[in-house]
Amino acid sequence: MVDPTGSASVDIDLPNGASVLVANLTFTVTVAMGNALKKFAQGEQVERVELAATPGRGSTTTLITVSGKRYTLPSNAVVLN
Repeated sequence: MVDPTGSASVDIDLPNGASVLVANLTFTVTVAMGNALKKFAQGEQVERVELAATPGRGSTTTLITVSGKRYTLPSNAVVLN
């Protein structure tokens, strides 16, 4: 379920024993945000952002430009001042 504030929730059933849960999220950014993210995408306008979290590997942010190029960085490296 997604609400307009940008939060989401999901109910899942995990089997008994070891399980790995991987989370991915992709969203379209505003033009202003896409401009602000250019510095992480070799100066190209960013259109979408993909966030991924994997146990033991941390989280990554992938910037997807208007031309379709993808730039993947550790999430803590994508900081806007």
